[in-house]
Amino acid sequence: MTPAPLRLAYVSNARIPGDRAHAYQSVLVCEALRQAGADLELIHPRRRGITGPARHDELARLYGIRERFQVTQLYSLDLIDLFPRSLQRPWFLLQALTYAVSLRRYLADKPDVLVYVRDPHTLHFLRVLRAPFGGRIVFEAHRVPRGARARRLMSRALADTACIVVLNQHLAGRYRELGVPEAKVAVVPSGVDRRKFERRPAPAAHRQALGIPGGVPVVCYAGSLETEKGIYTLLECAGRLSDATVVVVGGWPPVGPALRDFCRRHRITNVRLTGQVTPLEVTDYLLLADVLVAPNSAGSPASAEDTSPLKFFEYVAAGKPIVASDVPALRAAAAECAGCAVVWVRPDDPESLAAGIRMALRQPPPPCSAAPPDWLSRARDILRHIASHRPERPGS
Repeated sequence: MTPAPLRLAYVSNARIPGDRAHAYQSVLVCEALRQAGADLELIHPRRRGITGPARHDELARLYGIRERFQVTQLYSLDLIDLFPRSLQRPWFLLQALTYAVSLRRYLADKPDVLVYVRDPHTLHFLRVLRAPFGGRIVFEAHRVPRGARARRLMSRALADTACIVVLNQHLAGRYRELGVPEAKVAVVPSGVDRRKFERRPAPAAHRQALGIPGGVPVVCYAGSLETEKGIYTLLECAGRLSDATVVVVGGWPPVGPALRDFCRRHRITNVRLTGQVTPLEVTDYLLLADVLVAPNSAGSPASAEDTSPLKFFEYVAAGKPIVASDVPALRAAAAECAGCAVVWVRPDDPESLAAGIRMALRQPPPPCSAAPPDWLSRARDILRHIASHRPERPGS
């Protein structure tokens, strides 16, 4: 007798559709889990400016997905954007709490549904609210708490999980330290959507549209503009690469004016800031570039150790030379791509980064001998892990 498909409620406290990596990854993972055979429902909160559940046509246009899956929007009290970023944390916690209350109500009468959570605040609040999901929560961890109190709260919240998924071996070790049995932890790195690289505009045409002269090397970074990602190291590096154009693709957090002011004060004139673009448009910039950079800072454990960066796998899929900070998280990502040749540089060092870029332009390392992991293979690994820890159905 064929077992019934896993019923998953994929809980994402993200603005969907949205321009953050959280939303992008959530949608692609849901599509892949559905393709892999799960009976899946994506549940996201109501946020300011988003009046209804995400529609398939919106998700297809922004993220390039094809598979349909159920999408449900639940109430949350969202006042976050009414306040400056430095004052947003209490309002974020209120939003996360009200979303968790809605989740508890919505899922309470669905005892055969496994609840897939990828946000630690949602996990914590479901425990505080005594949500009746004991033993049927799957937690996907993207970071590990550092403070003693946060670690205690996380350890308690993890007690009710069926199993957890982490992005790399470093995170696996950290969660074992929090008391999670080794058998309950699966290491499943991020993936790449290879469809994004099909039928894109010719790089030469894109270069012309951007007004970048032919023959000028293009160095590209795509991702968050958080300081922990090494964005200021890259800008300082650009000042040492006067014969190249450095293109910075991304717009979150919205610090474009601060970056432009930094360039103006330091007389850096060869940087292009694109602002926020859609995930599909990011691909055009990757294919345009001569070198792709991942300048993660070693000063942030989340950036140096915890992450399994989406952009790194997309860099590999683009087939361009990669220059990256020599930090554990990026080393782990490179290890997932067989034969991946990367020019490694000292993190937080503009001169080392500039030297690495010059080397990659002069003597490009060979492309990877194998494709990076994709979302569907990742989804199958996740479903196998969940199935091995699937709780008994009520009444069975």
